[in-house]
Amino acid sequence: MTGMVSQIVFALLAAASLWLFSKTIYERFRFRVQAVPALPFDRPARRLWRVFTEVLLQTRVIRDRPVAGILHALVMWGFLAFAWVSLEHMWQGVRGLETAESPGGWYGSFAAAWAAAVLVGITGLAFRRFVLRPKWLGALSGTSALVSALIVALMVTYLLGWGGLEAGSLAWKANWWAHTAAFFLILVVIPKSKHLHLLVGPAAIFFRSDVTSSMRALRAGDDEDMGMVRFADLSRKDLLDLNACVECGRCTEACPANNVGQTLSPKQIILQMQRGALAGGEAIVGEFVREQDLYQCLSCGACEEACPVGIEHVGLKILDLRRGLVSEGRTSISKLTDLFNTM
Repeated sequence: MTGMVSQIVFALLAAASLWLFSKTIYERFRFRVQAVPALPFDRPARRLWRVFTEVLLQTRVIRDRPVAGILHALVMWGFLAFAWVSLEHMWQGVRGLETAESPGGWYGSFAAAWAAAVLVGITGLAFRRFVLRPKWLGALSGTSALVSALIVALMVTYLLGWGGLEAGSLAWKANWWAHTAAFFLILVVIPKSKHLHLLVGPAAIFFRSDVTSSMRALRAGDDEDMGMVRFADLSRKDLLDLNACVECGRCTEACPANNVGQTLSPKQIILQMQRGALAGGEAIVGEFVREQDLYQCLSCGACEEACPVGIEHVGLKILDLRRGLVSEGRTSISKLTDLFNTM
């Protein structure tokens, strides 16, 4: 493949992957949501510090599941270390492979060390996900397997290009294209899967309340708000939350109602709302979320305390859904019906 042809192929692959990435992001955030409550920007320094500790330092991820948390942190930190490597790789594609150079110097060795760390981390996480299979993680995910394989491909091809292949050789070029294909493919897959939390999670953490979330204030008048009933009632933070879920199951693992054998799963509440929104659903409770699950919630906030990506399950979702049912007189819980009749 000549220099000019390789540059054209690279440009077409880059354009196609960026278009697919942008298209998927648009589809996941195209919904018209309520402007109230507005996203909170108070105490920005405190919020930025929380993003620094929980995202960059991975404190909440490591706190509750130390082994899995450290493995996840190795992968995340490795990708931060690889940021410059990826930029250099993309620039190589723009310039053409005839100017090929193997990554060298201290940074090349630094990135190689992190590539090895990422391989350890992703292998450990894949073993846990596909062999040990903790029940909190739920059913096996094809996209999780694909992303794991692509991450391994990225690290292995970098290590080969760094220390095993002569720059500019046919083998080096084949390896370079393999790395490029894995990079662009992972760019397409991420927004279609739970791995979107890589982009949305920091924002959800930034806007998260310091305490257990509360219901939005009732509004009367032309824009009357008597609780969450339809997907059109979602707020901006709700939309962030639905797309930030990493499906780790920590919320359900911490839920006292679930732990005593009830059917409430905060994780499934979020995932079912996500599926309903993406499917263009109208009413939330019934087709996507079960009423009986909502009324098992104890409002303790354990799910929100355990969530590593700042999702607010309690006030903004579960309690507001219950209030919407009551406001419309649609509750079928016999004890509540008796209480209302008595009142």
